[in-house]
Amino acid sequence: MAKKNPKQYTEQEILTGLQQETGSRQLFIRILYEQNMDFIYSGIKRFRLSFEDAQDAYSDALIGVCRQIEQGNFRGESKLSTYLFQSFSNRCVDRTRKSSSHIIEEELEQYTHLPEKALSIIKQLEIHDEVRTVRHLMGQLGEKCKQILMDSEYYGYSMEEIAERMGFNKASTASNIKYRCMKRLRDLLAKTTN
Repeated sequence: MAKKNPKQYTEQEILTGLQQETGSRQLFIRILYEQNMDFIYSGIKRFRLSFEDAQDAYSDALIGVCRQIEQGNFRGESKLSTYLFQSFSNRCVDRTRKSSSHIIEEELEQYTHLPEKALSIIKQLEIHDEVRTVRHLMGQLGEKCKQILMDSEYYGYSMEEIAERMGFNKASTASNIKYRCMKRLRDLLAKTTN
């Protein structure tokens, strides 16, 4: 096979190459990696990840997608690059979630040694307490509600993107579920503040 620039390979050539059991499979993994490595910069910008975290998320997504192709689980309902980006986005969201919960815990820990009489610190603790309460209540809503609310309100996904991520047929389905989840969350918040 003549050596081409990675951008010159078609999706079908890459899919065929990834399904091979020979050593050339590694070549096609590298080609797919190089064709879409600008996703890393998208992850840095969109999810506010460090370069290392975005690169790790991209590598994890690539390995997962290649494994799915090898096992015959990629159905081709979307372009390969779209499928890879969706997998990458999911891994970025996971990393962001882990990072944000760790940051909140670190912020709370930094106030524990200060005197409680300081007004600004009390205000900070009240804010953190409210955040902790909302996080706790979201856990009571169930995973689907929690994911839809986080994806919509925290990560800024559109209803179309959420529908695709959650496997719904229409964005209106995601929107209706989000509305019900928000109502349940407001009801729970009202009960805890009364």
